[in-house]
Amino acid sequence: MRESVRTLAARAGGSVGCAGTAEPIVARSAHGGEYPTEKSVRTLAAASAVKPFLRSAISLAFLCAVLSLGGCWDDGPVEVEEPLELILGSSELNGGQIVTDFDFGVPVPVEFNTEVGGFSIYSATVPGFVALGSRDLAQSPFGVPDGTPIGMRITEIDPEVQIVFSTGLLSEVGDEVEIGESPFDLHPTWQLSFPPGATPAPRFVSFVLTTTASEYRQSDEYTLTIEVDVGDNED
Repeated sequence: MRESVRTLAARAGGSVGCAGTAEPIVARSAHGGEYPTEKSVRTLAAASAVKPFLRSAISLAFLCAVLSLGGCWDDGPVEVEEPLELILGSSELNGGQIVTDFDFGVPVPVEFNTEVGGFSIYSATVPGFVALGSRDLAQSPFGVPDGTPIGMRITEIDPEVQIVFSTGLLSEVGDEVEIGESPFDLHPTWQLSFPPGATPAPRFVSFVLTTTASEYRQSDEYTLTIEVDVGDNED
């Protein structure tokens, strides 16, 4: 299996940070949570840019990431400090909808990462998802009991957009992933992949926050704008 992943990396002109190699695969956020480094997802970026051809190979890369990471959240109380985070909680105390107070009027900036087969890949690991738990009941939105599962399901997405988690790739309507069980701090990779000659214009993804906890309901639909940082270039 590991040989297949390395073959994918070679095709993409990069490498994969799997267990047993010296290349780091995770970094730590200000909240103490972990997220994949941009170097570790570069192969996934390349593969997702040509996903009709390499979809099965992406699955191998994700399996490698899962085996290496083991988990991407922490168990401690959440301190809400960074302004650009998707803070997750509920609309009511001990019930209601799963919600976030993120300002969706502010676009998420991504920067040039790499170029593969003529595709320009732009990415960022901010914002992250920060779920409030039992120690954060006084927060707004309300914290949810520790261990409450929260997920994300795509309802609409531009073809240039991919969201890379260690447990899966979201790139099509209906794609879904469990982000984690509260409390957690997890940073996916937000990614735009533009083919040769395309203008890197803003792109959009709509999603709902889901849960299997009987006390809570899924969120309303949110729409996030992702755009290339105007101060960024490929040089």
